[in-house]
Amino acid sequence: MCVNSRDYDAYGNLLNMSVDAAGTSLLYNGEMFEVAIGQQYLRARWYDPTTGRFNRLDPFFGNLEDPQSLHKYLYVHGDPVNKIDPTGLISISPSIDRMIQGFVKRSGLQAGIAAAIRVMIGWRATYVLGDAYKEEVNSLNVDVNLQIARLTDRGLPDFATIGGKIIETFMMRPDIIDHHLKTVYEIKSWLEARQGLSEAQGYWWALRIRYLGEGYHLGDWTPRRNPYTPS
Repeated sequence: MCVNSRDYDAYGNLLNMSVDAAGTSLLYNGEMFEVAIGQQYLRARWYDPTTGRFNRLDPFFGNLEDPQSLHKYLYVHGDPVNKIDPTGLISISPSIDRMIQGFVKRSGLQAGIAAAIRVMIGWRATYVLGDAYKEEVNSLNVDVNLQIARLTDRGLPDFATIGGKIIETFMMRPDIIDHHLKTVYEIKSWLEARQGLSEAQGYWWALRIRYLGEGYHLGDWTPRRNPYTPS
């Protein structure tokens, strides 16, 4: 049952009502608004709806194939009608927002939001490190999957073992595959290094089956620069 409603412009400014009259600190997109500074708390950074900008630099380098992501202060790539940014780190679409709600329903509010933030930061890291790889490694055919593309087509008799479980390879999504240098990478934080190595070994096994005789192997690339982690 709806007991109250408020109207906003695209960037989150209240229409036909003052912040004091709203009667709550949870305003645009259900996020907390701090009246004293006139900004909204989005965890990693504070957001000013009057300017459509964050209060400090984006800690991530950006995605070279997405020029809007290189802007260090811009909210949701300048597209607040179609995207939100609950973490202050990455803009997401409503479909990803539904995924976050799924995390919340399954795990509870705090655990669900924490899990969603980890997933989104992981996606952002994949964008950034994928760009770094293509910039720093002399290769002709690099596939940065970003959790979207699949290793093989459904129906192929390909399987791999990851963590003791047999998994169909059409469900696998390596973060970086270099089809020129025949290498594969899985991006994980150092806290998840063991899991990342296990997954990468599974991808390597599956690639050997998928591309018989082509000599795919685990890559050893390390970024030469260090703009790839939050400050």
